[in-house]
Amino acid sequence: MLSRPHAGEYAPFYQRYVDLVPDGDFATVMTSPHPALLGRLRAAASRSAHRYAEGKWTLAEVVQHLCDTERVFAYRLLCFARGQVEPLPGFDENAWGPASQANGRDFGGLVDEFALVRRSTVSLVAGLPASVWTNGGVMSGGPATARAMPYLMAGHERHHDAILRERYGV
Repeated sequence: MLSRPHAGEYAPFYQRYVDLVPDGDFATVMTSPHPALLGRLRAAASRSAHRYAEGKWTLAEVVQHLCDTERVFAYRLLCFARGQVEPLPGFDENAWGPASQANGRDFGGLVDEFALVRRSTVSLVAGLPASVWTNGGVMSGGPATARAMPYLMAGHERHHDAILRERYGV
């Protein structure tokens, strides 16, 4: 079973994500809210261009952001698990948003992609040996371990799930 990372295994900025992840079997934690979110997103397909305020992302851009961020964190997890010691760069989600051109994509396909990205992440996490979870390095200028990455991904999804419910009505 994957145990919760300790402070110091991720930069303080990410504490808000780790705090959103409940204790328990990690496979369940990674997959339990995901189907409900996917269902709500599919039901909101007609509102994919909705922004809750001027200058905020559309619903489609949020889903693309979830895909992009999970891929980045999964790559970081893989790097740490394989023992990479070179620092990993950050990414500017505000620059990536418009560059993704998510608003021109089929929203159903985008939601399907999000489901596939999560399935891939769950498979990656399940296939890693226990011996790699404490491997770490530097990402975005701060410390991180392999063990922290799944918690950051799950917490990041929960963070945006709350925003989708509260501000987008999804």
